[in-house]
Amino acid sequence: MNTNKQEHDPLSEQSLMADVHTITGFGWRRNGSPAALRTASFFREQFERKGLATTVESWPFNLYYPQEWSLTGHPALGTGDDVPWQANSIPIWYSAPGAVRGKAVYIDARTGSPDLANIDITGKVLLVDVSYIGNFSSTDGSPVRDHGLYAAAVKRGAAGYVRRAGAPGNAVMLMHFAQNFPTHKGAAQLGAIPAFTVGQTDFDRLAETAKAGLEIELSNVLTDVPKGEELVVTGGSLGPGEHRLRAIVDDVVGVLPGLTDEIIIVAAHYDSTFDGAVDNATGNAVLLGLMRHYAALPVGKRAKTMVFLASGAHDTGDFDLYHFVEKHEEDLLPRTVAFNWLDHMAAGIDQAAPGNTVAHGVIAAENELLRSHITEHMAAFGVPVEPVLGPASTISHLPPYVPSYNVTLAPSWYHSPEDTAEKVPRQALAAMAAAQRSLLDTLMSTKGSDLRAANQSATAIAAATRKTRAAGGTPAGVPSKVTDGVFFSVPPELPHGRHRIARDLIENAHRERLMIAATELLASKGYRDFGIREICKDASVSQTAFYVCYEDKDACIFAAYQRFIDVLTDQLTASAEPQDRAIDTIAAFVENYVDALQRDLVTARAFQVEMETLGYPARSIRRRALAGLAHTLAYQLAHNGIDVSKAATLSAVYAMRQTVSDALDEQTHPDLLALVPETTGWVTRMIHPDASSIVGTGC
Repeated sequence: MNTNKQEHDPLSEQSLMADVHTITGFGWRRNGSPAALRTASFFREQFERKGLATTVESWPFNLYYPQEWSLTGHPALGTGDDVPWQANSIPIWYSAPGAVRGKAVYIDARTGSPDLANIDITGKVLLVDVSYIGNFSSTDGSPVRDHGLYAAAVKRGAAGYVRRAGAPGNAVMLMHFAQNFPTHKGAAQLGAIPAFTVGQTDFDRLAETAKAGLEIELSNVLTDVPKGEELVVTGGSLGPGEHRLRAIVDDVVGVLPGLTDEIIIVAAHYDSTFDGAVDNATGNAVLLGLMRHYAALPVGKRAKTMVFLASGAHDTGDFDLYHFVEKHEEDLLPRTVAFNWLDHMAAGIDQAAPGNTVAHGVIAAENELLRSHITEHMAAFGVPVEPVLGPASTISHLPPYVPSYNVTLAPSWYHSPEDTAEKVPRQALAAMAAAQRSLLDTLMSTKGSDLRAANQSATAIAAATRKTRAAGGTPAGVPSKVTDGVFFSVPPELPHGRHRIARDLIENAHRERLMIAATELLASKGYRDFGIREICKDASVSQTAFYVCYEDKDACIFAAYQRFIDVLTDQLTASAEPQDRAIDTIAAFVENYVDALQRDLVTARAFQVEMETLGYPARSIRRRALAGLAHTLAYQLAHNGIDVSKAATLSAVYAMRQTVSDALDEQTHPDLLALVPETTGWVTRMIHPDASSIVGTGC
């Protein structure tokens, strides 16, 4: 009897895993591949079989397609291993085609992008060692051509760029974005030099050989699609078989009518990197299970209309979601009261590879009503829902008026060849599916007006705050002056007329006043809406004196930013006392960090929020600072006998900072200390699953 129920329950382990095996069985579902087209056809058949009004919405775009490429190491003669050899590699999607050869220069970017100013890299090939945060974001800060160490290398005259891959073993991750990403309205511009990722084993060999002298030769031949034409290629970087380069991405949309025209959208992407079992055959399986469950109900038990979306271009930058929003911004989306994005639906904490983390239950939902429902139903089925973040996923592409959420469980080996159906934790997948069904049942009976009102409340505060700042004012209730004695000390008034105060003391006072004024203006107006004149006026310092102290506006702001970082780091280091338990060590670290910011909200808002607009130099300083904080926390945890990985600690520090930054950005006078208990909990789980029970042994 139980077996028969399992066979007919669309959300049972057996049914879900059957769909996982079917979808992974289609092969690597790269855009434009036969496997992707077969998967889209499968969704259409399943939707139509259950009576959904089904349409296929197709979007054409060009892929970044390296037809032929190679990375050859040329060791120095006389080293005993001087035979040229080829590394397992793949071009980075935004990099230039062409052939270059140059001396290898090893760069350690495992804790952030180093400064290249004092390193001779002209005409050379950088061999960049990185770590990965969340198994996809590398610490060189180069997700696109204009960011991070890659952009800095181009500026400094490097000939090529080689980065360690994040996949296990010697594999490389096939991350191929669209050539017209990030906007479908025009072709993307490629970087100025060739760039490759190299498998872990081969990268280590290159790095070791570089000590004795090594030249690296890069060659990348791209295949472009003639304008207005199709092109079929075989093999290459998209895997075995034939692929259409002007990829046709199919979004499959199925509509299941309810009693009202209010809409709940359930969506998942079916394209994949490698087999893509957890990412995202599990999301596909849950989507299909939910679709079959609700389709079997009489319409009278569906209070709202449901739309199921099988999306085809997530791993190429959510290219299709841009189109979906454009196409349905006047029909489906205005009626949508909940948008549920299903992405990697199962992971066990014991599956974390050494030096990496399992991201558990990240909720991308700013809607407080949604959050409360999500927390309740996930907890009921044992699905972790921490940390709670803002819209840090695909759903950030949606219009702000759409209530949206994303609960995800990401193992450390996703986006790698190890992401196979055999590694999917069946019970965790079934628990997530049951929790999703329970949550959707509640959303069916929740008033759409309540969900929209909660969404408007979440977005209105942030929008109003930004609008006020853009107009040059400070929102009501927001402090406008730095707190004396926290990050800055307000100098005493200088006497007028003749005096005997030393010149260096006068300059120091001017520097402090100018940094304070720049910080207050940055916090209240944002970077673009003030200049040197306004800084000098607020500081009561002449422009002549300004140029004695600082070269320009940016120099003044960056001096203030560095002060902020130095003081914060010193406070976290000096205030750390050995704790008996690891969780107490983490709690003290979080509380000391948050307490410093709470005591001076103006400085905190300036450098945790507004500083982001100053581009690469600001991000580079921020990365080095966060790497330093992560090192401090790891050192403190050593007292408790915990040897934590750099990637895990750095990920936790990044997430902690983002949580605080969101609160500063969205609330006029946030109670940051209220974030400490919850933040401590998920930071602890990110760093070490058993940290809450570990008692220190001393060191």
